Amino acid sequence: MAASKLRRRAALIAAAATALPILVAAPAGAQQALDWVEKPSPLDLRAAYPAKALTDGVDARVTLKCDVRGDGRVEACGVAGEEPAGYGFGASALMLAPKFRLALNQEVKPGGEVNIPIRFARIGDPPLREAVFKKPTGDYRKLVPAGPFWPEKALRQGKGGEAVVDCVVEADGRLSACAHVSGEPHFGGSTLRMAAAGWMMAAPLPAGAAAAPENVYRFKVVFPARRIADTSPPGG
Repeated sequence: MAASKLRRRAALIAAAATALPILVAAPAGAQQALDWVEKPSPLDLRAAYPAKALTDGVDARVTLKCDVRGDGRVEACGVAGEEPAGYGFGASALMLAPKFRLALNQEVKPGGEVNIPIRFARIGDPPLREAVFKKPTGDYRKLVPAGPFWPEKALRQGKGGEAVVDCVVEADGRLSACAHVSGEPHFGGSTLRMAAAGWMMAAPLPAGAAAAPENVYRFKVVFPARRIADTSPPGG
């Protein structure tokens, strides 16, 4: 992906970081809530929030009506309700449809229909949390904290920087569903790769601290200026 596209995506994710849609589901024509096997992560939901609605401070409610497949996923979704219209909330909700999977039961059967009401509501930024990293060794021992994930472009230019990402923290401290919020794209990309590989994890919460909503936290990673002479080239 070109750097300009990465920067534009980073700007959109940063703008969307103030939104966390809340969703529930019920069979078409009923009110009983259903069980999810899979659903969009909080960061998937944030990224789908229409940018204009964020700028204008608009919340919304959307209802999708979908068919249920044999594996519990949904298909052939349509927008059954959207309030207010004109901001693209319906289209945003449809983008999320492939990420839903329902538990099948007597009420939810393959070939049936379900309504998925989604409430788009803006909230504040997730709380900042410390990260912990594996210790670099060998050729990468001077490249703390990123080690082999240090961006080669920054090493060749002798530049430092930082990246801010939002992630879901799993029970074992691993990070998932991370989104790059701010910072140069190459530092953001390195941070996302560190998180995906388990090189970067969440530090334990202080004793007695309450967990953040949906376990979503913000992490800031600082890359001090280093040069290619500090290590062998990444991949070399």
